[in-house]
This record gives sequence, C-alpha cells and structure tokens, in this order.
Amino acid sequence: MDLQFGRHLSDIQALTIADGLKDVLINQGFTISRILQTKPNDLAAMLGIEEYVAKIILNAAERHNYK
Repeated sequence: MDLQFGRHLSDIQALTIADGLKDVLINQGFTISRILQTKPNDLAAMLGIEEYVAKIILNAAERHNYK
C-alpha cells in the first residue's frame, strides 16, 4: 500500500463519523484536505448524501484538522 494513501486512509478512519460514511469517503478517494476544500452541497452531490450529512462530515474533518 502506498504510504501516502495509508496516511490518508488512517486520517479518514480517525474521523468521528459513521463507519459507512468513512467507507464512502475512502472509496471516493477523499482526504481530509479535499473534504475541507469542498462545499457541503458539492460534497453531498459527489457522495449522493443529504447536505446535512455532508455538514457533519465537514465538521468532523475540521475538528480532526485542529487537533
């Protein structure tokens, strides 16, 4: 496994969100950085989820980023 991919995988796994959402993010190739650069409505459209769920993901990414 690519070391950088492994680091991003572990970053996504560290988010305080449901495991199913983590799986979707990983399968779509998201990183914490990419999540933080995406607007909630765009993230929702890309992942096929509701916008309020995208906001939960963004909030978790922000919390993780500020640790």
